[in-house]
Amino acid sequence: MNANNAFDRPAGSHSLGAAGQRGRSASRTKLKEVGPIRLTFIIALVLGGLFGAVAVGAQEAAKVARIGYLVLSSDAPRLREAFRQGLRALGYVEGRNLVIEIRSADGKHERYPALAAELVALKVDVIVAAGGTPAALAAKQATATLPILFTNVGDPVTSGLVTSLARPGGNVTGLSVVAPELISKRIELLTQAVPGVSRIALLWQPGALEERTEKDRLQRAEVAGRTLGGRLQFVEARRPKDLDRPSRT
Repeated sequence: MNANNAFDRPAGSHSLGAAGQRGRSASRTKLKEVGPIRLTFIIALVLGGLFGAVAVGAQEAAKVARIGYLVLSSDAPRLREAFRQGLRALGYVEGRNLVIEIRSADGKHERYPALAAELVALKVDVIVAAGGTPAALAAKQATATLPILFTNVGDPVTSGLVTSLARPGGNVTGLSVVAPELISKRIELLTQAVPGVSRIALLWQPGALEERTEKDRLQRAEVAGRTLGGRLQFVEARRPKDLDRPSRT
């Protein structure tokens, strides 16, 4: 596999070099920021380092990959199905050569450490921390050897997950969307799309980002709202059901 093969990813997102003592072929590959990449591709790269190419015939049944999947809530079945579809497209199929151990914190960040430790005890081959920065930090604290792939974190460098974007180091890598400088531009585009708008609701998930990154983004949003003559209302959305609240306020 060539990690420089490009897949689309959102603007402002960063892919980090894959790392991990058990996935050594993946750790030697630097994933360029200019080369967009899917999380499932990174996982396949790591698993490829652990097991080699997906086998056929009798050998395929002998090589079963085990993925630990750590999430904040079990309310997003579509995301998990998309995750499975991506793995199937790369040759990893549940019930044949893949087992996915899903652990949900049920919206409680304090459960992450115990759940991460449970996945380590199950001897999974890789942990996918899909619950933001808190999930990734809990996974990192639980193991220094298993490859950990995070999604949707704030600033992985500031939070201590990796050493740098270009060279993560250790056993942690993944995708990060850090674009506080785009907050004001997004609000500006909204005011242009809806002329005369004076009240704007900003949805945010407390704890999803590293504290300093989260504070910076909220402050930038507030300044942008005042500059553009609008009043910003911050609305917490910890779970999908919370998304109904802005429409009622």
